[in-house]
Amino acid sequence: MLELVIALAVTSALTLTILPCVLRSYGHWQLVATAERLAWKMRWAQTQAQVTDQGAVVRLFPYTPQYWVYVGGDVVSQSTFDPGVMYRGGYLQMSSGFIAYDVLGTSTVGGVVSLVDGSDQVDVHLYMGSGLQVVGDGP
Repeated sequence: MLELVIALAVTSALTLTILPCVLRSYGHWQLVATAERLAWKMRWAQTQAQVTDQGAVVRLFPYTPQYWVYVGGDVVSQSTFDPGVMYRGGYLQMSSGFIAYDVLGTSTVGGVVSLVDGSDQVDVHLYMGSGLQVVGDGP
C-alpha cells in the first residue's frame, strides 16, 4: 500500500512539472501553424490574382482574429486564428488590413503581421511590390 502511495505521489509531481511545458509547446505549435496558414492564404490569393486575371484581396480584420480572401470581388475563404492566437497588442498594427494583389501578383501593402500566443510571437512579413510573404520569429 505504501508503494502505491509513493508511486502516485511521484507520478503527480512529474505530471505537475511536465504539464506546463507540454501546454506551452502546444500553444507555440498553434501559433506557428496559424502564421503559416495565413502566409499560405496570402500566397494562394497572389497566385489566384495571376491565374484568373482578376485582383485578389486578403482582408485582415484589425480587432478580431479572422481574415477573408476575395478573388474578383467574391469571398472565397473565411478563416480564423487558432484558439489563443491573436494580434500583438490586441490589434493589427499594419497601416492597412487590405492586402491587394493585382494580376501581376504585386501587392499594394507591406508590413508585419505580429501574432502572439502567451509570451510567444511569430511574425508574417509582407513585402510591398513583390508580394513576398515570409514567416519568422518575433523578438
